[in-house]
Amino acid sequence: MEKEPKPKNKHQIAAEKRYEKIICAAKRLFLEKGFAGTSMGAISKASQTNQSLIYHYFPSKEELWVATKEHILKNLQGDNDFDPHTCKTPQDFIKKTLEQRFQLVQEQPDMARLMLWQRLEKQSKPLISQVKTSSAHWPLIIEKFQNRGLIKKEVKPKHLTSLMVNGFFAVVTDNAYALDTRTQKENLDFLIKNLTNYACL
Repeated sequence: MEKEPKPKNKHQIAAEKRYEKIICAAKRLFLEKGFAGTSMGAISKASQTNQSLIYHYFPSKEELWVATKEHILKNLQGDNDFDPHTCKTPQDFIKKTLEQRFQLVQEQPDMARLMLWQRLEKQSKPLISQVKTSSAHWPLIIEKFQNRGLIKKEVKPKHLTSLMVNGFFAVVTDNAYALDTRTQKENLDFLIKNLTNYACL
């Protein structure tokens, strides 16, 4: 019989509330000003938390940025257990990975805005989350499919990753035509079809 978890003491409860307060303030500022335009001092002021205490929770601004994105991911209503590493074919990987991202943006538009800010940073690598769905893992997944003879030899894993990421953003963030969700989904299906034809055997 499993033991029931011990009730949290007042210090643990206070620490969790402070963590949430910092994350909420960081999210608001990051969405408004981006990573470079937001200082830890501004987050300290907005969250009414001593700056040294913020560093106790988040050793760097980069780690706070990543934690903010992961906090948004936790609030997903749909399939948040998707793991691209478990896809059996490259066709399945391309389709499910991009569809999962589309679902994320539909449910959490703030994530799309954070991703756009991230793309503007000169050194964006430290800002990339290492969660299982992160695009940081895609080149390795693609390479494994390539080694199994399922992806064309001339396709470079990083190039295909770039096409997936950039193509996806073209679908969901092109405001020039004010596309509705249905049209965006049709464009996503078109992107998936063409990426599959380009890369897969």
